[in-house]
Amino acid sequence: MRKVVLSIFGLLTLGLYAQQPIPFNLGSGNFTFSHWAPTSPANTYPANMMFYFSTDPSAASYDSTAPGTMPWDCAYNLTSRNRITGGGDSGIFFLATSSPLWDNCASGTASNTRFVGSAVAALNATGRENIMVTFKAQTATPGDGGGGTNPRVFRIRLQYRLDTTSNFINVPGASFYTTSPIAGDSAIITSTLPAVCNNQPLVQVRWVYYQIASGAGGTRPRVRLDDISITSSPQAGPGLPIYPISALKGVNANGVADSLNVSCRIEGLVSGGNLRTPAQGGVEFWFISPNNDAGLLVRQTNYNSYTVTEGDLLRITGTVGQFNGLIQFSVDTIIILSQNNPLPNPAIVNKPDESTEGRLIRIDSLQLTATSIWNSSGSFNATVYNTVGDTFTLRINGNTTASGTPQPVGHFTVIGHGNQFDNTSPFTSGYQIQPRRASDIIAATAPPPATIPTYDIAQLRSVNAQGVLDSLNVYCRIEGIVSGGNLLSPTQQGAQFWLVNDNNTAGCMVRRVGPTLGSFVPVEGQRLRLVGKVTQFRGLFQFEPDSLTILSTNNPLPAPIVVTQIGENEEGRIIELQNLTLVDPTQWQTPSTSGLNVNVTNGTDTFLLRINQWTTLNNEPAPTGTFTLRGHGSQFTASANPPFVGGYQIQPRYKEDLIITVNVPLPKLYVSEVMFNSVSTNSTLNPDWFEVTNYGSTPVSLNGCSWDDDKLRPGVNIFPNGITIAPGEAIVVWHGLSTNKADFYTMWKMPNNAVQVLCRDQFTGTGGFPGLGTASDLVVLYDSLGREIMRSAWTNGTPGFTFNFDTAGTNLGLSVDGVNGAYTSTEGDVGSPGNFTVSVGEFTAEVGKIYPNPASDAFHIELSVPSVVDILNIHGQKMYGTQVNSKATIHTNKWPTGMYVVRITNHMGTYTTKWMKK
Repeated sequence: MRKVVLSIFGLLTLGLYAQQPIPFNLGSGNFTFSHWAPTSPANTYPANMMFYFSTDPSAASYDSTAPGTMPWDCAYNLTSRNRITGGGDSGIFFLATSSPLWDNCASGTASNTRFVGSAVAALNATGRENIMVTFKAQTATPGDGGGGTNPRVFRIRLQYRLDTTSNFINVPGASFYTTSPIAGDSAIITSTLPAVCNNQPLVQVRWVYYQIASGAGGTRPRVRLDDISITSSPQAGPGLPIYPISALKGVNANGVADSLNVSCRIEGLVSGGNLRTPAQGGVEFWFISPNNDAGLLVRQTNYNSYTVTEGDLLRITGTVGQFNGLIQFSVDTIIILSQNNPLPNPAIVNKPDESTEGRLIRIDSLQLTATSIWNSSGSFNATVYNTVGDTFTLRINGNTTASGTPQPVGHFTVIGHGNQFDNTSPFTSGYQIQPRRASDIIAATAPPPATIPTYDIAQLRSVNAQGVLDSLNVYCRIEGIVSGGNLLSPTQQGAQFWLVNDNNTAGCMVRRVGPTLGSFVPVEGQRLRLVGKVTQFRGLFQFEPDSLTILSTNNPLPAPIVVTQIGENEEGRIIELQNLTLVDPTQWQTPSTSGLNVNVTNGTDTFLLRINQWTTLNNEPAPTGTFTLRGHGSQFTASANPPFVGGYQIQPRYKEDLIITVNVPLPKLYVSEVMFNSVSTNSTLNPDWFEVTNYGSTPVSLNGCSWDDDKLRPGVNIFPNGITIAPGEAIVVWHGLSTNKADFYTMWKMPNNAVQVLCRDQFTGTGGFPGLGTASDLVVLYDSLGREIMRSAWTNGTPGFTFNFDTAGTNLGLSVDGVNGAYTSTEGDVGSPGNFTVSVGEFTAEVGKIYPNPASDAFHIELSVPSVVDILNIHGQKMYGTQVNSKATIHTNKWPTGMYVVRITNHMGTYTTKWMKK
């Protein structure tokens, strides 16, 4: 410890740094600081250190890189204002307050340059490099936040400079400690100074204390600085290059080291002891990088100038060698850079392989095989296996304390180095683990049952440069929706089918042949959870399940993505290619017993269409003209081995995936109203229904037309032949039975056959007439060519109320009694199924009459009381409005033909009826 006396004259004439700490010579060892007594006299400092005042560290204008304003010249046991106090074995403490310290430390005037502060250590780094600074910082007392919960936040930051006058420079990275609201919170910070500090005669290292967040105000936190350690290593001189150990670890396809016979220098840590006895002489030890990303065996049988000591940081000059696949390093010279260094944690792995050779590793839950030996002494090999059944060698070296340990019973853990002993080329096997000592073999309990991870299919889709799946052989759980049917022969046991995730961002082929899946039959729309492993066949991502669970059925498939190319990104997904034609129609040969490969083109690119023999598209006639094709992106490369390049194709699932393009205009139909959940408790009356309206000017025949819900497949619910919808007419499709149709009319207060009602038993196809969902669903109409006419979708429905839609499929909202013709049925449902002509007699009792109905150019209205009359079209749009006191004639010669709603409002209420223009 030295005593420093700072004169006023010196301050005035020499500036801020008239006195500086004397540099510590790193060549003599490590710098440390861990104690400063509170009774230390003023103007004294730890060896090679000084403490400094600053401007207000809480001010917005504070510059944390500026030099201190003057050395600390007060005692180390002050109890008020800004202060640096001694903590004994706890180092020193910084505490800022709102008031600067008095100029004479006790009373009187106080300059605004006497806040705290910082600590500075000076170093002589001549001939040194790898300068590593470690220190402990602690929140001794948090700020109180002015009585709130948001205290001020301070920081202790590590800085450096190479002179005595410049601003300090922050050490890069997380070289700082930030205070916590919890008293006693602490951290140990370790940082390496930038290379510019190497081989410098003066390096000043500073710990500066300052505010980074004002919080709610209140007191400043009191922060501890302690346990400073600064280490370094001799600077490498000219000569052979210094390589990281990892640079020497590459091998070629035969397992031969790429760096074989390279002479160089390496640096690293000794792990374990000497594997050669004193009688044998020489050195043989494991040598790893400080972060354990690589390691090797150092071996020289005639080098006796070094005593192997674990934790030594060494620089070794020598040559790369290899023995039975194991990369070794022969020794010319060894230089000790530092000692007593902690070793990195072992890497936890499942088994040894090329990537673990030389590294310090740990393998848990091992067991000896039933036939394995365990000798009581000497060197020997034991055979062990891990939790997934991989077997490999546990190598016991007779010159370690691991030799002679009792035979492990049950499960045990081994820590040691990855080793290799493969005496034949290629050197790609024989991997082992070699413990360093008896304590590296640790008894363990049986592991818990393995947790099978669940992945989205998209997480398993990435491939490497060879086209091989990164997830190949990963055992996991996936979920998805079945798309299409079984692609195996009906006589073949097992299942093969496509599976996609919910948003169609990824899909895969699921294939399991044999009895594993029992009687399971894939059906489109099933949501499955499968447990199994990822496989690959000619580039195609496949999943081989050991078990599966059907979570639900009748789930909608995601919409296909329209693409103009097929590649890795499209593989497995539901895709759509448009504007296709056959390149060579003769490729489409029927009948086919093995499926078809057909080239198709969009005029720019050519694609391979693969038709599986067990799909309904097989043996269908060849399409003529232009068509659209849906299916799954697939791959079948020319070679069964990687690299898996090209071979992409599209595989349709059924004949409906091929859609002929025609120039016939779509019929002008739309789903105008949907009852998705009746509130009727009568099972005869509460089935779902929807309304189909012809908004065109010509009749539309429904022959060959069909509909579906969110499965989006044409042809699954085919309308009966002979049904025609007149212009403006709306018909009802009801989930009920024909025998109950009269009850439907009664429920909705209309005469029998007032509107066309089609019942589920009148439909044909494969759809099973699905019910409609309340939370989310849709109805899609298809024409006789399988083209989509219109879809109407909804979410968040309310039971007992219909949704209404316009001709674009836009949801107009729920029906309201008395608005746009909607009314309440006898069962409490609100809607207006179909449209029908109301006779004059039905509209004369209290309100009046409308005639003629239907009519062409005009109709007359007679009312019993003055009323407001509004005419609405079938979309709810107001066409005409007027006040009628008793009689009026409405001219309609310029109106389109179709159905209209007449709404009469007077003091008795609101009434609606329908009028048809011919």
